[in-house]
Amino acid sequence: MGVEEKACTKCTKSKPLDDYGPDKRAKDGKQSKCKACYADYQAERRKDPVKKATDTASKKRSMAKRKGYYQTKRNQNRNKQRQDPAERERWLAGQRTWRAKDGNIARGNHTRRARKLAAQVAGPVPPGTYAEVLASGPCVYCGAPATTVDHVVPLARGGHEAEYNLVPACGTCNFSKGPKLLSEWDPARVAHAAACSEKIALVLAA
Repeated sequence: MGVEEKACTKCTKSKPLDDYGPDKRAKDGKQSKCKACYADYQAERRKDPVKKATDTASKKRSMAKRKGYYQTKRNQNRNKQRQDPAERERWLAGQRTWRAKDGNIARGNHTRRARKLAAQVAGPVPPGTYAEVLASGPCVYCGAPATTVDHVVPLARGGHEAEYNLVPACGTCNFSKGPKLLSEWDPARVAHAAACSEKIALVLAA
């Protein structure tokens, strides 16, 4: 079986299709000029100030259009997460799957791992302890099913990586609380937690 060929529109020589760059607009998926001729063509355009300016302007328009498209899609996804609790829970589930490792729930990026290492009191907290805390009850802040483990005093604010600083929490409360101290967060949810968890009550009393 012979190798498929086509004639270059510039040098008019018949060459194998492998000698042509890709072009989705063409029926055969290949450019009309061979790679060598196309390289010469581009070099000529770069030497011409008018053509070079035209190419630069076209590239900027294309990049701006692409940027606007992705910004619109990102904003649409964010609006879905804000308006639809199911969408937000799906996003949080994806984040947990990405972060989870060896059963250690809520493990984040390198900075977070470094903070956890620095905050250890008696060595690393075993994965089984995280699982036990998660299974110990519903979210201490709102009573919804717990899907994550929260550090009562955030690691970024000097909290310890220890069992006494871990409580079960739903993804929404954990995300909302973030690096805030209890005194800086939602008073209603903090009051609910104080009534449900001795750990929270001890932190508030300190």
